[in-house]
Amino acid sequence: CDGTIAPTASPVAPTASQFEGKGCPQAYAVGGDYSAGDKVEYKGRVYECKQWPYSGFCGQANYEPGTTYGNMGWNPLGWCDGTIKPTAAPTIDPNAPGCPPVYDPSVVYQSGMNVEKDSVVYKCRNYPEGGYCNAGPNFAPGSTNSAMGWIKVGSCDGTIAPTASPVAPTASQFEGKGCPQAYAVGGDYSAGDKVEYKGRVYECKQWPYSGFCGQANYEPGTTYGNMGWNPLGWCDGTIKPTAAPTIDPNAPGCPPVYDPSVVYQSGMNVEKDSVVYKCRNYPEGGYCNAGPNFAPGSTNSAMGWIKVGSCDGTIAP
Repeated sequence: CDGTIAPTASPVAPTASQFEGKGCPQAYAVGGDYSAGDKVEYKGRVYECKQWPYSGFCGQANYEPGTTYGNMGWNPLGWCDGTIKPTAAPTIDPNAPGCPPVYDPSVVYQSGMNVEKDSVVYKCRNYPEGGYCNAGPNFAPGSTNSAMGWIKVGSCDGTIAPTASPVAPTASQFEGKGCPQAYAVGGDYSAGDKVEYKGRVYECKQWPYSGFCGQANYEPGTTYGNMGWNPLGWCDGTIKPTAAPTIDPNAPGCPPVYDPSVVYQSGMNVEKDSVVYKCRNYPEGGYCNAGPNFAPGSTNSAMGWIKVGSCDGTIAP
């Protein structure tokens, strides 16, 4: 060759168009009670909250519109001009009526149930968001992720007479022959998979709850087990052990190391601590870019990643 090759021109970012609505919608507020389709203004731009399950990110810190992880919950619509109305907050009335029962993490909450936390009343959302009402302390009323499953209703004072406790129904026998494979924490479970746990049969729920099925602290029949599992009855017979990913010390080279700054697509492989993970198919694959709490090897890893096996060294690029 002779001489040099002229560099290609830098990509030009498209110019944002004007939002079609009249003026700006309400300003975005971290922790706001946002649902699919809600529109907000943030730094002169208009964004729309995505459909479930991504709408759960819309009110969370670190997922503000237009930021690194903002695209998990928000779609950009354009710029706006006009008066911005403040986001309304729940009314805190010191003379409010008696309070419902205090939030108790050991209780299994249903959609529409009210609880009290620090003199504020919260209502469990409708299905499917209501599943987060039993997702543990990180999703409890008043927590950072509270808006995923709870709606702030207002304030309260005093107590309300409790209603009668529900009576647990007697378990019936599982209709299948014998017991399915035994449940194993970290197993690669999908919607419809059946397992045996302490003499009972459970079925893994449909997406997005299927992401909880292999996670620790969400074992079938436990406090938070109903997030991912439906009970089917008791069983009797031989139990086959659940196969675990093969960890081979002589495994082939590793794919690229997981990098939180990379935008991963379904089917892409990464390495973390000599273990290979594969990004799940849509829509579960959206969690592959949901931040450190959903990274390979984390507590919520199974939401977006599948353990493939082990590796050693690197794969030639």
